[in-house]
Parts: sequence; structure tokens; C-alpha cells
Amino acid sequence: MKKRVYGIDLLRILSMFMIVALHVLRQGGILFAAEPRSAQYYLAWILESICLCAVNCYALISGYVGVDRKHRYYKIGTLWLQAVLSSLGITAVFRFAHLAEITSENFTAALLPITYNQYWYFTAYFALFFLMPFLNAMINSLEKRQLRVLAYTVVLLFSVLPTLSGSDMFNLKWGYDFAWIAALYVLGGITAKFPDKKRKIKYKMLLLYFIGAAVSVGFKFIAESGKTMLLSESLMKYNSLTMVLCAYSLFIIAVNSNIKSETAVKIIKTFSPLSFGIYIIHTNPIIFNVLKNRFSDYASLSPVLFIPAVILTAAGIFLICGAIDYIRLCLFRLMRLQQGLEMIENKITAKLTKNEVKLSEKV
Repeated sequence: MKKRVYGIDLLRILSMFMIVALHVLRQGGILFAAEPRSAQYYLAWILESICLCAVNCYALISGYVGVDRKHRYYKIGTLWLQAVLSSLGITAVFRFAHLAEITSENFTAALLPITYNQYWYFTAYFALFFLMPFLNAMINSLEKRQLRVLAYTVVLLFSVLPTLSGSDMFNLKWGYDFAWIAALYVLGGITAKFPDKKRKIKYKMLLLYFIGAAVSVGFKFIAESGKTMLLSESLMKYNSLTMVLCAYSLFIIAVNSNIKSETAVKIIKTFSPLSFGIYIIHTNPIIFNVLKNRFSDYASLSPVLFIPAVILTAAGIFLICGAIDYIRLCLFRLMRLQQGLEMIENKITAKLTKNEVKLSEKV
């Protein structure tokens, strides 16, 4: 079994914090309330550029940890139940506390989060989950030379060409799509086949991360000054080459991290299992609607207070949602829900195996 790399767990936590920060900036209305060419405007977009690669990091992590792991279907059942119960809980609280206008359709959507696409990333991951065994088989069957060619091909087709052309030619929705998440899963899985224990590489990767973020936002500012607004955000996309560079740089740093501090490991172990719950809670459509333009007033703060305000707000949302999900996690453990789903899967697998043996004997 592959040794657990706590740097990967730390990146999972950091990525979720960055995702919350992105939502504070965009859904919270700050990006659109800031006066163009003001200090707050530049600071807001710089933060956006620094955090934008977070979703890519998540998909890369999935491929890295999943490519050599036994595929267990009960895990997607656990995530689905988590999404459903969290959504139902939020909907019920807002309905009975009269905090928002809740209809029967809200409860239906909470019960069917995939069908209603309540969480775009989870919907994409749900589809990807059932293809993972086949993607893993492909990656594990290829020689290293072939894996390199595959990695270059994925980046060229889905990142380089759309970035250079400025066109979403393969309908990836600029990264908000299952196909892009699958492409990153493959890249993460390929990386697992090329272990690199060079510690010094971390500093080079950190430099590349900041270069990628700087080029992305710098291109936006230059394009705006030249009145070419249509091109201004062409590098501020999930699948832009610079954002792939940012995500992969952080990913390589995480893969090569060696966290030995017992205190740090305990903190990481506490927050890592809560990351998905933090995502589900704060992006729930009802909560997301509450967050809409909620922080637009930050655009009028002084430049000195602006960044701390955004970071502290993101930290507050992160911790509150984490605390709520920790209660959910305790309830799941008390109910032994995961063990129950695992037992059901084992019984189904044993039954199918038994039937296959009988069928082969008849043949």
C-alpha cells in the first residue's frame, strides 16, 4: 500500500479554503463592486488569480490517490448520502425558520442533487467515479513512454489549444465540465507513476505557481488597458495553460512534502475529511443565494484592510461549515454508515462472484 502523503491532505484543505475565498470574491460580489483600476480592484483580481487553480488541484489529487487504490463503490454512496442529508438539513432549517422562501422543488432538488446538478463538481465527479476503474486500467497498462505522450496530449488538446485560440473548442465549459475533471484525473494518475523525491523541486514549483498566477492576472490588466475586454479573462479559466501550471506546481509540492510534525498531522487529519462537507454546505443553492453580493461593501475598504477582510471572511465560512460537517461526520460514525455501505457492497460482490463461478462451471 502506498504510504500516506500528508502533503496531499494539506493541499486538499488549502484548495478548499481557496475555493471558499473565490466564492467570497465572486459570489460575494466583490469583483464586480470594485471600481476598475482602483487598488481594491487590482487586489481582488490578484487574489482571484492566486486561488483559481484550486479546483484543478482537487481533480489532480483524485487521480494521484485513486490510480493504485482498490475501487470501492460504497465510497460514492457515502458522498451521495452526505450531499443529500446536508442539502435536506439546510433546506429544512431555512423552511421552518422562515429564513427564505422554500418550495417543494427545493426539497426534491435536495433529494436528487445529481439530477438537479446542485453541485457542478460533485455531478462531474459522480460520473467520473464510475469510469475510474477503466481509466486506472489504462494508466497501469501503459509504459512510461506512453504515459508521457498521453500527459502531453491531454495538456495540448484540453489546455494549450483552447488557451492559444481563446475558444472553448471542445466544449469543456472552460473547465466546468466532467471531461476536464477526467483529464486532470488522468494527469494525476500519471504523476503517481513517476515518483520524485527531490525536495529542492518544491522551491522551483512554488516560483512557477506565482509566475502562472502573475501572468494570468497581468494579462487581464494589460488587455483591459488596451480595451480588449473580450480577451481580458482568457487566462482566468480553469483549463487555461497558466492555471494548469499553477495547479500542477502546488500538486508537485504536495506530493514531495514530508510532514513530520505530530501536531500538524493531527490538524490535517481533523480538517481533511471535512473538505467535501465544507464544499457541499457553502455552495448549497440556498446558502449560495444568501452569499450573493453579501460582501460587495468590501470593495470600499482601504487597501490595507481589504485582503485581511477577504481572508478572514473565507476563514470564517470555512470554519463554520467545517464545524457543521464535523457534527455530520460524528453522526455518520455513530451510525456506522460507512461500514454498513461497505458490508452491502461486499455482499453484492460476493453474490456476483458466486454467480460468475457457477456460470463458468456450466460453460
